[in-house]
Amino acid sequence: MEYFTGFEYCKIDIANQAGKDKLTWHERIQWVDDNEDCLDTLVDDADNRFLYIKALNTYERAKEGIATGAIMGLDATASGIAIMACLMGCETTARNTNLVYTGRREDLYQKIATTMSGLGTPVTRADMKPPKHQWGL
Repeated sequence: MEYFTGFEYCKIDIANQAGKDKLTWHERIQWVDDNEDCLDTLVDDADNRFLYIKALNTYERAKEGIATGAIMGLDATASGIAIMACLMGCETTARNTNLVYTGRREDLYQKIATTMSGLGTPVTRADMKPPKHQWGL
């Protein structure tokens, strides 16, 4: 398990809301460090404008020594499949859902899309992520 400071979690939150949530933790922190002087100009490019502004405000207050009590979310990686990996005791699935550290951030949805596309069915990562009820279930 890796531990981060409160400031680092603030930076991770800013990067997440900016759409950098596929980067590793350290790459997200570095992205904020690299863009420290222009973070406020990137609001319109953020994936979630409201939460990006909230994350920026939290970070600025924290730098001033003000306790914010802010809450941030960290999304799980393919959480339903990760739960199944635990229940089945499948190490391969656990690796693909980041339950077992492989040295990089695994993206199971992209792996499935790439595999399916390689089999002749063009599929994007976006097709894989949301649950679909197109089968009338």
